[in-house]
Order: sequence, then C-alpha cells, then structure tokens
Amino acid sequence: CRKGGDMKIKWLYILAVSCCLAGCSDTPEETETTHTQEKIDLLKSISVDEERIDEGKFYSWQEEILVQYDEALEYLSRKYPSYEFTITDCRPENKINNMNTTFWFTAEGVPEDYELCIGDSGYEDNFYGYLVKEDYEKSLLEILQKAVPETAAVSTVFNTVLGEKYDETLTPAKIMADSSGVTNSTEIFILEQDPVQAEKFFEEIKETLLYKGVYGSYHIIAVSSGPDSGKDFSEFVKNDQSVIVTDQRYNNFTHRLS
Repeated sequence: CRKGGDMKIKWLYILAVSCCLAGCSDTPEETETTHTQEKIDLLKSISVDEERIDEGKFYSWQEEILVQYDEALEYLSRKYPSYEFTITDCRPENKINNMNTTFWFTAEGVPEDYELCIGDSGYEDNFYGYLVKEDYEKSLLEILQKAVPETAAVSTVFNTVLGEKYDETLTPAKIMADSSGVTNSTEIFILEQDPVQAEKFFEEIKETLLYKGVYGSYHIIAVSSGPDSGKDFSEFVKNDQSVIVTDQRYNNFTHRLS
C-alpha cells in the first residue's frame, strides 16, 4: 500500500476505472444520504464532483468508500481500544492495477500517519508497529549487546499491514516467537573504527540473529562516532555519513535454531 499524489486528474482516472469495474453506465447509479462532515471532506478530497457531494448525492463507489470508512474505524477501535483514530486520506480500489482500498489514519497524540488496507484477508493495518517499536528495539539491543557489547543502537520499522491478531497487546517476545508473522527492517549500529574488526562483529551479529530466530531485514553499520546521549542514532548517521566505517546488509528469514 502506497500513498499517491493528490492531483485531481488521478482521481478522475480512479472514478472512471471504478465505474467501469462496477458495470456502471454513462450515468453511474447515485444515492442521496447524510454523512458526517469528516466523511464528506474525505470524499471530496478524492473526487472531482464536489457540488454533487455537497448536495448529498453519491455514486455507488463513493457509497462503498463511506461504508468502508465506518468499518475501518470500527476495526481500529476494536483492535486498539486505548486510542482514538481519525482517517486522513483514502485511495479507492483499482482492480486494473490490482490495488486494494487503502485508508491513512492518525491516532490522538501520534504525529505519523499509518496505513489500513482492505484486501482478501480483510482489514489490516500497521499501527501495531508504533506501539511495539520502542520495547522491541530495547529487547533486540539487549540481545545483541550480549554478543557484541560495541552494539550502540538499533532502529526498527514495522511496515507490514497485519490483521486483528496483532493488536495493542503485542510484545517483543511475541514477535520474536512468531517469526513468520511480523517482519521488520532494522538498522544496527556498532561503534568500531577498525573495518576489519567491524566485519568480525558483523558475523557475530548475524550469527546471533540466526540462532535467536529474529526475523527481519538488517542493515548493520559500523560507525566511528555516535550522537549525543538521547539523540536519534539513525538520524545522526543519515545526516553525517562520513562516520560510516563499513556496512553490510543481511536478511534473516530462517527458523529459530536455539
């Protein structure tokens, strides 16, 4: 699921495609009904017929989006009862390009947008990644530092959309035990100025990930220095790549060996 541009020509194309796939005639079936202003604003942002929407008239594909809007919020509230959500954007289904309907949403107190996709598996999202990120990074760092004390930091991103099983009760232990369910992309930072020694540390890191069965795609980076305490290590290296001594990428999709 990826968020596209906001040019209205794109939505004109989507409207035409949606109507064709729904078997619409030159004058698509429309209904009249009442919806909240938030839903109306969202619909107008992805449509080219704002006056009709203001009149409370909707094509069948627009009605479907409004139904999915309600179902998406119900799904999120059921999965994460401790949070309140707002849907911020939508990309309607496009069967020609094999794209499912996608909503983007935010939670109260959370600055980033997250994705909710509607596909063959039902409703799936990636908000769980925000909830588990900090504890997961702490747990993974502890594991790696036992093998390589020079490991300074890890930074993990969970982008895969997953269903209701992966809710706000998800823990790092559950992720590491259910290695086929949750994938991630993780940067691992090691403080080491000698590239030869750094390569040896890389092998120890990879061996630890393999035997612990910690699934994921890894970018292991040896750096000559790091940020001040409490600062974001990943952002520091991104802004000053001269500190990179050597690096290596590694994918671990192997079952736990220990």
